[in-house]
Amino acid sequence: MKAGAIMIYRVGTGFPFKRAQDDTEGAEGMRARAGVLTSVLALVALVVPACGCGPAEPKATPVPIDVSLLTGKPCEPPCWQGLTPGSSTEDDVNQFMETSKFVDRDSVFRGDITTASAGVVGVSVQWQSVVEMHGSKGWNSFHIEDGVVQSIETYLDFEVTLGELLDRYGPPTSLRAQYSPPPSVDAEITLFYPELGLAARVLLKPPEDHLELQPGSTVERVWYFSPRPLEELCDLSGAVRFPDKPEHIEIVLQPWEGYGPIELD
Repeated sequence: MKAGAIMIYRVGTGFPFKRAQDDTEGAEGMRARAGVLTSVLALVALVVPACGCGPAEPKATPVPIDVSLLTGKPCEPPCWQGLTPGSSTEDDVNQFMETSKFVDRDSVFRGDITTASAGVVGVSVQWQSVVEMHGSKGWNSFHIEDGVVQSIETYLDFEVTLGELLDRYGPPTSLRAQYSPPPSVDAEITLFYPELGLAARVLLKPPEDHLELQPGSTVERVWYFSPRPLEELCDLSGAVRFPDKPEHIEIVLQPWEGYGPIELD
């Protein structure tokens, strides 16, 4: 090798190549290459943040949503999230309230279930979900008598339409149509599936919905209970709006006649 020659290695090839040049030219070339490298590094420093190639932002933990009404997981009605009316106990409910990912534990409330003639007949365990629907959280509840769950009421955490409900469970045995308690002017249509231990409420908002049941009508809440004949279902306090409903209340049922206009009680 001649005096003053420089051996240069191409990065990544593993093979050297050489170029004869005197010491002055070598020094000037190295300074030039150093300037180019500095410029390239400065450009990379500008481009990387702009293209989002930097460290990934930590992903937010997804909010748990109960979609079991349409998936049947982890269990089918009348079971809900492993709890079954008629067999699950108050201890089972307590454990669920302490461990479930769906429960907003700051919202848990316990109250007595009463009737005019018998006084206190059971316990209602109420709670809100961790999920907000339309800017608010609905109330869910367990109706417990003699230490055993009688019914479960859930406010849906996701959008469910009447069409989706019928695709999953078929037409209901019968329904009840009534106005919501004042001051609301909404209409509540409760669909009964006594053989499945299931009831679902559709909410209609006049005048937009024109008091018509449509495939896109919104299912608002669901009840689970031990399967029973329809006449016994009407006496189940957890299957109507209030757990402490007056005794001997008249419930007017209508047959399912498909989509279309609906008459209210």
